[in-house]
Amino acid sequence: MKNAGVRFILILFIGGLNSSVIAQHSNNKDSSFIKSFNAVPIIAFDSDNGLRYGGTINIFRYKKTNLDDDYRPYTDNFLLRGFNSTKQNFQGTLLIESNSLLPNGKTFIEFSAAKENSFDFFGLNGYQSRYDENLISENHPKFIQTNYYRHRKSFVKGRIDIQHNLFSANTRILTGLSIIKNFINYDSLSLLSEYENTGSIEPIELVNTSVQFNFGLIQENRNNQFYCTKGYWNDFFFVYSQNSKSSYLKSIITFRNYIPIISKRNVFMSRLSAQNTLSGKIPYDHLGYYFDSRLSQDGIGGINNLRGKPRNRMLAKGFILLNTEIKRTMLTKEWRKSEYRIDVSLFGDHYLITQLFKFDSNSLPVNYDPTQTRYCSTLGTGTYIVINKSAVISLNYGYPITKNEHGGRLYIGAGLMF
Repeated sequence: MKNAGVRFILILFIGGLNSSVIAQHSNNKDSSFIKSFNAVPIIAFDSDNGLRYGGTINIFRYKKTNLDDDYRPYTDNFLLRGFNSTKQNFQGTLLIESNSLLPNGKTFIEFSAAKENSFDFFGLNGYQSRYDENLISENHPKFIQTNYYRHRKSFVKGRIDIQHNLFSANTRILTGLSIIKNFINYDSLSLLSEYENTGSIEPIELVNTSVQFNFGLIQENRNNQFYCTKGYWNDFFFVYSQNSKSSYLKSIITFRNYIPIISKRNVFMSRLSAQNTLSGKIPYDHLGYYFDSRLSQDGIGGINNLRGKPRNRMLAKGFILLNTEIKRTMLTKEWRKSEYRIDVSLFGDHYLITQLFKFDSNSLPVNYDPTQTRYCSTLGTGTYIVINKSAVISLNYGYPITKNEHGGRLYIGAGLMF
């Protein structure tokens, strides 16, 4: 029955592809720029959000001198994305990335909002918080409730980042400001409530407003920011966050590489990120943040960083994440003035906890076992439908090879992971 449901989702998704993807180019002879517009429906599925429905609009602007097949970086990007899901999760994002708003630099402006009624929490320090499926199985004597490992979380966020050219456009100084307001709601019969009651975490602020500052260095030289097949993109920055009761400082070091192998049809991609806490106390609502110089994510695990593991299964104060993927273009086709590609890939996602949350003997969480491993690894395969190198339909299946607690997980979406 489950496989039949997945087949239905795939048929629905692929059936709507041909009729719903819009790709248009405008070429003004009096202008030195060309614009590309595409709209992609989100009729997708992933194991964390269920069936998702919504859409993505992308508008790109390129310099005419940059319209080479192998080298096509855009100068400006307007992204609007929104979706609902069958698990009653809503998310909307407006992101403007521009090299034109300010001279000698790049500007990011972001407005995001989300409401999630099934936000996962499996405990802290990854596998050292043992997962017990019996606690959510209605027919088992140990049953507590089906949402024992879940709660509700919402947020609104505004952000502006300025990346000023240092030596060239490829090396930039990052300065940024974000304001984030989180809303938490949870049941008394939940793991999160037990963590708070035992003193394993600080009392949770149901409404928390934080001001966040970023400062650092960005290095980037890619042939295309959206669909990159050659180049590198590195982040070195600090994140300082302050709310009414606490503050923390984190360091973010991320290396991304895109290397052609033998021919342009084969690309090896990798992302290595070390994110560690230098000082302070992280409030609960910030525990799962994955920081990125373009668009940060709320949740370690899932479609954005650790495919094959549930979101927030591997929460810790500090970690190293390695994503590797080898991708091959199987088909390239021109149709209705648009270019279509089909890529297939094999990937491996790996995660290692470098900093644990510390507990004293009187506040150990329930089902906590400090002898368990800090390491997590998943393997999987992916398929990508690429339209004009500016829109992507992705299908990924990841399977955990360390401590398989939840089985493999399927993700169908509208974008690349990095």
